[in-house]
Amino acid sequence: MKFVKFACILSALALTAACSRESAAKPESGKTEIKTAAELKPGAKGEIKMTVKKGDKIKVQYEGSTTADGKVFDKSKPESPLGFTVGAGQMIKGFDKAVEGMKLNEEKTVSFKCEEGYGKRDEKMLMKFKKDFFPKDVKVEKGMMVPLQDQSGNVHQAVVVEVNAEGAVLDLNHFLAGKDLTFKIKIVSIE
Repeated sequence: MKFVKFACILSALALTAACSRESAAKPESGKTEIKTAAELKPGAKGEIKMTVKKGDKIKVQYEGSTTADGKVFDKSKPESPLGFTVGAGQMIKGFDKAVEGMKLNEEKTVSFKCEEGYGKRDEKMLMKFKKDFFPKDVKVEKGMMVPLQDQSGNVHQAVVVEVNAEGAVLDLNHFLAGKDLTFKIKIVSIE
């Protein structure tokens, strides 16, 4: 059913494009020639991009989970798909690679190793902070999320992994570092 609807939309768009002044051609007979979607040349007015490539601005619906246990960590909302430019470094490598070559309305599930996601865990990212680092009115507890700001003003979430008499140890690794990931992806627009 989806394919039939999509084919009808494509045919209507092709007809609209063919009937516009820029794409209509008048053969010697004086009649307007109607072109099908398949006959539209790349760059022709009314052409719909059908396959994702580097540099395209796309929108996707997605659901991300950890491969090992299937636990969902993020999911787009139907009314607000995620938009980004393919290959511009805005997304993790595995996700960026996965969308290349996909077609409009195509859905697929991909899994990739942590190196293509948020990288491996780095034990050097465990850092000790003295008690006076934390606000006096905050009770620091194991498992607590602590927002930290870097020199560029970016905020990163750290997790308290140990509390002791001197202060606490924070894990500054991304919470998905070291984890293989799985994404369900659907392409909803290509520009």
